[in-house]
Amino acid sequence: MSFRKYFAFLILSSFVLINFPSTAQTSTADFSALENFWNITGKLQKNETPYEQEWIDMFNCIGYKSLRNDEGIRSNIELVFTPGRKSELDSALMSAGYWWKRDLLHLISVKEKQEVLKLYSKEIDIDKILMQSLELAETYLPKGITKLHEPPPVMFVIFSPDARAMGGNIIFDLKFTMDIGENLLIQTLAHEAHHYYCNFIPSELNPPSEESSYDPIYSTLRQLQLEGVADLIDKEDYILYQKNDTAGSFVKMWNEAQQQQSVKMKILDSMLCVMAVDTNGMYETGVTAFRMFPVNCHPNGNYMAKLILKHFGAESIIKSMKNPFQFFRLYKDACIVEGNEYVLSDNAMAYLDDLEKIFLIPDIK
Repeated sequence: MSFRKYFAFLILSSFVLINFPSTAQTSTADFSALENFWNITGKLQKNETPYEQEWIDMFNCIGYKSLRNDEGIRSNIELVFTPGRKSELDSALMSAGYWWKRDLLHLISVKEKQEVLKLYSKEIDIDKILMQSLELAETYLPKGITKLHEPPPVMFVIFSPDARAMGGNIIFDLKFTMDIGENLLIQTLAHEAHHYYCNFIPSELNPPSEESSYDPIYSTLRQLQLEGVADLIDKEDYILYQKNDTAGSFVKMWNEAQQQQSVKMKILDSMLCVMAVDTNGMYETGVTAFRMFPVNCHPNGNYMAKLILKHFGAESIIKSMKNPFQFFRLYKDACIVEGNEYVLSDNAMAYLDDLEKIFLIPDIK
């Protein structure tokens, strides 16, 4: 498996329409996968076995297809919604790590609130929410970009208390959407829309291919930037919401990662310096660098973005979105101004400059 495919997996993993009132319809929102979900889970709860084609139909819906985690999602659904597997579910909850336990508890709550969720899916005003979200997303995007391009397709499914931007679509879990409330939903959709519209910003770089030994380290740098900046939109309120997280330790993971910012940057510095003089093992070192930043790089990238925002403002962040190496130069300068921060070494920065030259589009060089 290439690192890009592994990376995409981490940031997960017949067409029947629900009848919605006109106020809930939008040309970019798709609720169709929910009918498939309710049909399958309804059978499971009666100890009936859904036809294989019913699973295929559900995972062929765009929202689920974009997530690219059919096997994991199906396994969780079968475990939670099959009455005869109650003892197996209890055992799984006792032994599961944070992320799996979170998803299982989420589906248990979905099972308990099915009728409320079905009603909510008919009442949510996506048009209003999307309009406010796109305006908010532009806080850290080039002015007017959300009006130059079509709004993102928003797919509603049930899989995990989360939202993703994958495959050119924004995917929201329906219960997560209901639980976080309208204000945080607007912010979270703006976060994902920021990812979507970053694809339309003219890049200064040709990123490395999936097969390139440079791919993992480049993807690490880019992910720190993309998630860190998008988190400026929603993470302050999202962290407050997560303090009520029934699975426990998200806030702890977030805080610990940010408290270790200087330590992690020092380790990254050492990795960059090693790669500068010895390209053997570059791929593996890059993968190690990515895994060093937990929660898919969110906490540490957000730390970087907040420090840049504090000292250089939103416009500097917007200008850097076409180039993660510029983001790192801004971060180093912000650390110098801030004081009491680990400042990336001259050797590490020189190597980042060398990497940038490799990927710069010729006309920009």
